[in-house]
Amino acid sequence: MKSYLLHTRPQSFPVTFFAAITGYALSPAKAHTATGIVTDLLLLLVIFSILLWGGTNAFNSGQDGDDGPLTLLPSPPKVPAYLSAFGIALMFAAIGLSFMVSTRLAMWTAVGVGLSIFYSWRNPFFKRGKDIAIVDMLINSVGFGFCSILFGYMMTPALVTSSVMLIGLAFTFAYQGGMPTSQIFQLDGRTVITQSYTTLLGVSGVLKAGAGFFILHILFLSILFTDIVFLKTHPIGMALWLTWLILVLLSAVHSWWWSRDPFTEPYKRMNRQMIMMMTSQVAWTALAWMYSSSLH
Repeated sequence: MKSYLLHTRPQSFPVTFFAAITGYALSPAKAHTATGIVTDLLLLLVIFSILLWGGTNAFNSGQDGDDGPLTLLPSPPKVPAYLSAFGIALMFAAIGLSFMVSTRLAMWTAVGVGLSIFYSWRNPFFKRGKDIAIVDMLINSVGFGFCSILFGYMMTPALVTSSVMLIGLAFTFAYQGGMPTSQIFQLDGRTVITQSYTTLLGVSGVLKAGAGFFILHILFLSILFTDIVFLKTHPIGMALWLTWLILVLLSAVHSWWWSRDPFTEPYKRMNRQMIMMMTSQVAWTALAWMYSSSLH
């Protein structure tokens, strides 16, 4: 059972959880009482992070028979016999539990399950998404960015707006900048059998492109959040905005600097990049929560 649980990669739960909280923070219809907020966030953690993403990770490991380093799991245990089935069971449990919130959330969860199966399933009918260069990383970055934002937002009954979708796109850019770094340490000294986003662009090229995606992230969110008066009159909000901006700029610089020597301490550098990226999102999420709450 320990091996089954480890292959859900529990270290990813906080990352995916905070990604979805961004969407929840944006909603004008989110709970306004401590009890309501805690209940919503516990459901969000269980459905999205533990069941959907945990199941996705387990299914992926079961299909790959992973015995080498994985993202957030550099030394994975031996793959159990029924790991794929375990992953599928978790994902379908996520669909079932999401009906407690709303039908549209259950439908959105089902979309996530479909993408997960397409990404990982080894089958005789079609080439899986993981083995299609560029598509492999797009599924990851869209899943963490756009899909996570909308999932958190749909925890509430608020109408999905174009602004929310564009913010989801902006965070897709951020993850497209940072997530490919998880493939670098896996390539270090290993034989490449299938092409991926990283092998297609080259490790140095991916890191340079990542710097560009971080800048796109800044441009999009700067355009989408233009209430300068709010920032001027709320010092904490201004501090959060500056924290987000500085950390994303540092992520861009770090990515470009890393491109000069990509295989030196890649796992350590990946963690540094991920920490900066996620901390910047936490700061922006706190700002979004403050701002949406001030409109009531």
